[in-house]
Order: sequence, then C-alpha cells, then structure tokens
Amino acid sequence: MRFLHPNELALYSLLFAGALITMLLPQQLIMLPARLAVNMSGGVAAPKPFLVLRSAAWVIVVAGVITLVLGVPQLPNVGWNSWVTMSLSAVALVCVSPFQDHVRASLHLVNFHGSAAVCSGVNLLICVLSVGAVLSSHAESIDGAVPLAALAAGNLISAAFGVGQLRRAELRTFRLPRVTQRVWYLGSDGVIQLTWYVATVLVLTSLGSGAVAHLEAARVAASPVFVVASAFGTFLVPAAIRARGTRRYKRLRTVLAWAIGGAGILYSAATFFASSALSSLTGRTISAGLASARALAFTAEGLSNSISSFMYADGKAVRWVIQTACCCILSLTATWLLMPLIGEAALPAGQLGGMALRFALGNFSLRQARGSGPS
Repeated sequence: MRFLHPNELALYSLLFAGALITMLLPQQLIMLPARLAVNMSGGVAAPKPFLVLRSAAWVIVVAGVITLVLGVPQLPNVGWNSWVTMSLSAVALVCVSPFQDHVRASLHLVNFHGSAAVCSGVNLLICVLSVGAVLSSHAESIDGAVPLAALAAGNLISAAFGVGQLRRAELRTFRLPRVTQRVWYLGSDGVIQLTWYVATVLVLTSLGSGAVAHLEAARVAASPVFVVASAFGTFLVPAAIRARGTRRYKRLRTVLAWAIGGAGILYSAATFFASSALSSLTGRTISAGLASARALAFTAEGLSNSISSFMYADGKAVRWVIQTACCCILSLTATWLLMPLIGEAALPAGQLGGMALRFALGNFSLRQARGSGPS
C-alpha cells in the first residue's frame, strides 16, 4: 500500500473484491459441501484434501479466468503492464487461497485448533517475508504484483503445512449434494461479494480512483475484524452443527454472536483512536471515521456470515439466498443514495445496514424452526 500509485491501489482494491467473488466458486460449490457432508455424518473427521482438490480443479480454472475479466474497468487508468502483472497475481491467489481456507477449516473440524493457528501464522510469515524480499530488491516494475502475489505464496505454503497436519486425522471420502443444491450455497456469499464489487465500481466511476484508494486504506485498517470473525466461526460452527437439537447448540451460537460482536465493537473503537498510527504504518492517510465505520460494517458482515452454515444445515439455503439478495439490494441502494451526501463513507454505511438486517433475518429464521438462538 505504501508504494502503490493511487490508480494501482484502486486496481488492487478492484481485483481483491473480484477475487473474493471468484474464490467463492470452489469454496461454496465443492469445499464447503464436502466439509458439511463429513461433519454431519457423525464423528470427528475431515474430507480427504486431495480428493477435494481434484473435485474443485475445473471450478478453480473457471474462477481464475473470471478474475482476469473483473479487473478490466481499471485498465485504462494503469496501463497494460501494470494491469497484467497485478491481474495474474490475483489469478494466482484465486487458485490457491480457497484450498488453504478449506485445509484450515478442516483442521478446526478435527479439533486440531493449534495446527490451524500455526497454519495461519505460516501464511502471515510467508506474506511478510515475500513483501520484504521484493521491496528490498527495489524491483519497482513488479511492485503492483507484490500484495496479491505475496498472499498467494503464503496461502500455498501454509496449505502444504496444513495438509501435512491432516494426515494425523481421520480422513473420509464424501458424497456431494446435487449441483442444484450447491448452487444455493454459492448464492448467499456470492451475492454479498458481487454487491461489494459493484459498490466499489460505483465509487470508482462516481468519485474516482482517489476515493477507492481511501476506502482500500480504511479496509486494510479494519480487516482484522473480519479475520477474527472468520476465526471464531471456523472454531465454533462445526461443534455447534454437531450439537444440533441440544441445549449446547443454542449456547454455542450465543457465544459465537457475542464473541464476534464484542470483538468488532472494541476494534472499531480502537481503530478510531489509532488512525494516526495506522496512517504512519501504511503510508496512507486513514480517516478515523471511515476506518471505524468499515470495522463496524465488517462486524455486521461477520455476524451474518457466522450463521450461514446453520441455515444450510437446517435446509434453508434457498430462503437464505433470498434474504441475502434483498439485504444486498437495500445496501447497494443506500450506498448510491448516500454517496452525494457523505462520499465514500456511503459504502460502509450501506454495508453496515444491509448486513445487520441479514443477521436479524437469519436469526429469526433459525428461531422459527428451533426456538433457539442468540438474542
């Protein structure tokens, strides 16, 4: 972030948002259904990792091709060379990150929580070392490729470590649900990430690359909230699904909601008061209000994402997609209406409102079926 031109940072933001969309293809069509199938079959086990990878190979190829297309809107502003290097690094990330996420989630599935934490640590370490090595070489021609390529390298090596750890666990084959059912798994998260991509393009076309660069700086400052929410989810959700129909199910869901909400609110407050330090660290001016708003929006999204697996396990995938689509339409509409009034802050404002509503609707649906859930 410190070394990228604002136009390149805007492209990075666009590619990152696009990668989050395309990575959902292998994650939701193959990897999540495989974990759910094994988790709901009884006992503590994980799907065979290389069987999952073979099943997802064709989907990963399709995801990589789509990623290239999603960076096209910023091509006129950065030039061909920068676009190619950054886009190819985004494709590399899309090819390896879904499998790393799956391996880490599988480690939590078999209660290897320490190994999952080390897996994340390896990812972070390799990313930092990769960025440091490239920047210290002063190879300015590839600066634009550094962030996404470093993430790809970290994901690849940490995935290899995680697969090695899974060899100690019980690994099972699996039977995937029908494609029509798995498409609904894709629908919910796909609609969300597509909404954020469209919102980013809307800001880019209405307010310019500078506004997108400000949003990206605030996103980086606020992103630990989303990481923590995902970590709580991967740790608690498998145990909660195995406890469906018991009092422990309600207790675990309540703990999950309070953990994500509490951590998000605390971090949002900390971000507001630490914006100067974060600006010095990133080399970009980070607005205290914008970073805090993005942290609150990520908290709401993390809360709503945490109940996705419960909706799928209860056979409510179709309802969940419809609810999510309605919330995202409202979120995008709010972003568009608020942009003339509050500028780029309209994006986190719309995200916060839409995802808070999604969380409320999801909890209502789960309570309707079981009479349990976080208050």
